[in-house]
Amino acid sequence: MVCYDTSRAYARRDVRGAAIAAPLSRPAALVTKMGLTSLFGKLTSGKKHAAATETVEYQGYLIRPTPQAEGSQYYTCGVISKTFPEGLREHRFIRADTHASFDAAAQHAVVKARQIIDEQGDRIFEGP
Repeated sequence: MVCYDTSRAYARRDVRGAAIAAPLSRPAALVTKMGLTSLFGKLTSGKKHAAATETVEYQGYLIRPTPQAEGSQYYTCGVISKTFPEGLREHRFIRADTHASFDAAAQHAVVKARQIIDEQGDRIFEGP
């Protein structure tokens, strides 16, 4: 897709007199470089996935899925948190599992977080 600013499209000519397309205007260059879907996706990002990233409680822990986009796929990511007498502690995890949709990655993040909690418990908050 090529977008030209029509007000200046043939304002320049080469040595033979042939028309040379003028450089794209800034808005037209933005639309050409990013594509319309990408542009509108960036403007509305975060709004359509709000329901999928709701916090889930499991055995006294809070699980918040936070899938991360990589191209057209989403990585399984999330945050496990728990309140201790010293305050709130968090453990962030990222798995190599990829999913075609944000919702599928969010659901899988909850499953993985429950598995981490069952296997490690409070040890996930211990430092290295």
